[in-house]
Amino acid sequence: MHVDRGLAAAEDREPRGDTSRPNRSRLVTIAIWLLLAICVAAAFAAAFAWRSSVRADHRHQAEATTAAVAASMASALRRDTDFMASLRATVATRPRMTNSEFLRWIAEVGAQKRYPGGLGFVFTAYVPRRELAAYEKTVLADPPLAAAPTGRLTVLPAGRRSAYCLLRFAPPLPASRQLPLGLDYCAAAEVKGFTSVRPARALDSAARSGQLTVNPPDSVVDGVFFMLAPAYRGATAPTSVTQRRRALMGWVTGTFSGKAIVAAGGGVRPGMQVEILHRNPGAPPEVVARVGAAETGSAVRELQVDADGPWTVRVAGAPAVAGWSATTQFWFVLVAGLALGALMFTLTRVLARSRGNALAMVAAKTGELEHLALHDGLTDLPNRALILDRIEQALARARRQGSAIAVMFIDLDGFKRVNDTFGHAIGDELLRAVGSRLTGLLRESDTVGRLGGDEFIVVVEGDALDGGPEVVADRIRDVLAEPFVLGPTGDVTVVTHSSIGIASGFGATAEETLRAADVAMYEAKQRGKDRYVVFAPEMQAALEARVELEVDLRAAAETLDCFSLVYQPTFDLATSEIKGVEALLRWHHPRHGVVMPEEFIPVAESTGLIVPIGRWVLEEACREAGLWARRGHPLPIAVNVSGRQLDTGAEFVADVLGALDAGGLDPSRLVLEITETTLMRDIGASARHLEGLKALGVRIAIDDFGTGYSSMGSLQQLPIDALKIDRSFVSGLADGSDSGALIRTLVQLGKSLGIETLAEGIEDSAQLHELQREQCDSGQGYLLARPLTAEGLEQLLSAAPTPARRA
Repeated sequence: MHVDRGLAAAEDREPRGDTSRPNRSRLVTIAIWLLLAICVAAAFAAAFAWRSSVRADHRHQAEATTAAVAASMASALRRDTDFMASLRATVATRPRMTNSEFLRWIAEVGAQKRYPGGLGFVFTAYVPRRELAAYEKTVLADPPLAAAPTGRLTVLPAGRRSAYCLLRFAPPLPASRQLPLGLDYCAAAEVKGFTSVRPARALDSAARSGQLTVNPPDSVVDGVFFMLAPAYRGATAPTSVTQRRRALMGWVTGTFSGKAIVAAGGGVRPGMQVEILHRNPGAPPEVVARVGAAETGSAVRELQVDADGPWTVRVAGAPAVAGWSATTQFWFVLVAGLALGALMFTLTRVLARSRGNALAMVAAKTGELEHLALHDGLTDLPNRALILDRIEQALARARRQGSAIAVMFIDLDGFKRVNDTFGHAIGDELLRAVGSRLTGLLRESDTVGRLGGDEFIVVVEGDALDGGPEVVADRIRDVLAEPFVLGPTGDVTVVTHSSIGIASGFGATAEETLRAADVAMYEAKQRGKDRYVVFAPEMQAALEARVELEVDLRAAAETLDCFSLVYQPTFDLATSEIKGVEALLRWHHPRHGVVMPEEFIPVAESTGLIVPIGRWVLEEACREAGLWARRGHPLPIAVNVSGRQLDTGAEFVADVLGALDAGGLDPSRLVLEITETTLMRDIGASARHLEGLKALGVRIAIDDFGTGYSSMGSLQQLPIDALKIDRSFVSGLADGSDSGALIRTLVQLGKSLGIETLAEGIEDSAQLHELQREQCDSGQGYLLARPLTAEGLEQLLSAAPTPARRA
């Protein structure tokens, strides 16, 4: 009754003959047609904007592809050049090498498998006339190709000359490709492989410059070219042309396939052309290999392999992009926009005639609020609440249907560095791009969500897991490892990797399953990042143990009185004399006893506690070494340095200077050991940090050398005094692996650069004898001496200061 009376009163209050309704109707009609015009204009604007966006995206994809090809090519050429330098050093330091030893060295190193494009390698000897008879005797007893039919060496072309350039080491060749044994390359007018330049000119140019040169190929399309590296007595090139003439032993020649090098760098796609250019000393750059074809006038990208280096990679054109063209997508968006505008026009006319318009607006707003409550504001992906709901539903389906389900916890490696380097705007754009890639990779029935920060969740179920969740995780890692082209102008390229934790059908609840995936992701981080790990129940216990260890370590780092140092001697492998010590950290845990560094150093690294702990180690080591020097035992002492310490820059330099002053230690007796992986992550920043330390007078050593890849060019940028060969290579000496050849290469690399080599982990006499045979400078290990306390080391030095004592 109350409602009826209200409605009646309202009707009584309405004036008779109201003329405002027709006016309102006309205004509504005008507004509806105006809306239609706006929709048409918006459809055209959206279509043009979409076409521009697609074209920019295609252009960015092409630029990222060409940049990746150029970078991979540069790495392959750098490795090939470094191998030629190692081959030259090996020949120069082993003058009594036989042809079979030469070929065995090539095979042990795996030259044609490990170094892209390598087809074959030979050594041409420089033979003065007075040494021709001796060369003839040697080469006939150890023929590089086929034995001379007459039993004598016949020089071709005939004639007496002051010197000859004759083949010494080479693999056996088919009869159709054999060259005369006595062919003098310095006198022959033309030789296969040297048809563009007289052989004498190519060999003489390399010998005079002392540098690696490249002989122009017959056809750059065939892509086969030759690298010449002169070898001199003493392994290093003399400084003057006259001295180089006197010390010349011959030339190492490598035959390389440009097509194979390009293929190793990822190959070319339709629409691209890759060229390899080389600049010989005193000559302009020349194209030595060309693969693929690009349209005339295409964009060209050039990449210098090393700063001011002789190699250049040139990539022309752009790879074709799969999918619809920008014009096709323009018409699709335009038609869709016009259809949407027509639909909105029709709906608006209907809603304008009814009170349902207000209800529809309320419903739309409610939907928007619900969407905002369940989706991430940055990426528009499902947030934690919606993710947990999706996992709960997937678990219910899996239990009901007996199907598979996997939850993957994805964390981007090094995302903080992206924010610090390029700013948070680029970081946010990267997160949106990651979400877009993940969404495009998976099915519509799968879920991609973001928890926050750089953490993403993927829920996969059903037949997508037929190959196992590891297959899906591998696809995710691969797609996220492709370069991201970011920024308003596409001038920022970011390469990132991901650590993925997998919980496969685990847990009774969504929370338990998500927690299991989080634990597995954390385990992937601990194992080195850029990988996936499937959850196992013992990981939870390991995580809890690590948390407990971190709590105890924080307490220990506050007082530092639970830490101590032991000292492992280093021996001269030629004289067996003690030539230094390495300081090793020990943690005396109140409940667990002595904790070794490999157990707590990773925790100290990840938490930043390594900085105060490392400062204490420096101070204590310098104090002890200063005491030994004042007592008549001036030994160098080596201290391990963390990447977190090195990153503090000037603060770490001040820590080193303070430790030296407090301990009264001569800076030349302090050796800072830094792992190869730490130095190679940013070679420019590492060089700057090390220069600041070298200015103090300390020495620098690369620890665990050989576990990562460092080119000779990279090493030459760093002020390094010593290389510590990783114990994994030393332990492999006795099992018939390639460790012997690798150690030989590393030792020769150190000698060619004038850097001391030290092998760690020597545990039996066979390893020691092999390292002595390879002329490794120094070594340490349980065979020679175990780590000692400061008092124990002083007793060892006092009892026998020079001979090595076996412990």
